[in-house]
Amino acid sequence: MTLRFPDATEAVARLAAGPLAAILPGLQTDVAAPDPAALIERAQDADGLVLMRTRVDATTLAALPRLKALAFLSTGVASWVDLAAAAAAGVAVRGVRGYGDQSVAEHALALILSALRGVTAADRAMREGRWLDRGGGELAGSRLAVIGLGGTGRALAALGRALGCYVVGWNRTPSDAATILPLDECLATADIVSLHLALTPETISLIDRRRIALLRPGAVLVNTARGGLIDESALIERLQTGDIAAGLDVFACEPLPDPRLLELENVTLTPHIAWNTAAARRRLLEGGLLALREAIAAAR
Repeated sequence: MTLRFPDATEAVARLAAGPLAAILPGLQTDVAAPDPAALIERAQDADGLVLMRTRVDATTLAALPRLKALAFLSTGVASWVDLAAAAAAGVAVRGVRGYGDQSVAEHALALILSALRGVTAADRAMREGRWLDRGGGELAGSRLAVIGLGGTGRALAALGRALGCYVVGWNRTPSDAATILPLDECLATADIVSLHLALTPETISLIDRRRIALLRPGAVLVNTARGGLIDESALIERLQTGDIAAGLDVFACEPLPDPRLLELENVTLTPHIAWNTAAARRRLLEGGLLALREAIAAAR
């Protein structure tokens, strides 16, 4: 039985070689970012794969006839793996849920606070020799709309309530995590809107030009979920007016966001790192290794 992890980061590879190694003895880990051809070469003899940053399409799956199971270190596995092709090839695919709920929620909170107080703009000004004397908003007493009340959304809702926010939300299924309102009402009445949805055919550009226009002047929009949830061009146009602020950890095009965003002082940008804490990395890898072990055992 050959098990490979061909696209680990250095930090995750260290975890895989440490105490977690006992979960899947013999797992061969490489620190690399392979393209499709390199992935096929590295995984040609693999019965099971752990992956974290390489997309897997039908062509790749067809070139790996020994593969029985694949654990992708992500919640949104469908964004990385052609699930229909995997099912047709008889490859079991597993993801990892819940590993980053707290880390993403805390990062969303950091973006909210930065946007409310203009922290990054003030920091840039100081480094440029400018004294930016500008006021900001307060979190306590504000209305926080959490769009998507899964694990990360529920965690942010709890943080918001603890800090004195009135928390409302929208979810595609019933939820007791917040006062549930229609999506448009959430957007039109909130001081802060934070997105916590999976990217699916139903949620692509959910926050479109019409809904961006619903945001009240002075509102803050935060996205730590998926860039495709927002019509990014429409958001940039609204940000250019200066009457809203944003905190963005994800973008329509990664790793380089639209250059117009880089010119705006009323947006805080981070490079898709909301999930990435030491504790979350450990939970993610542990969950992935356990999932692959179970999938391989079931396939025997």
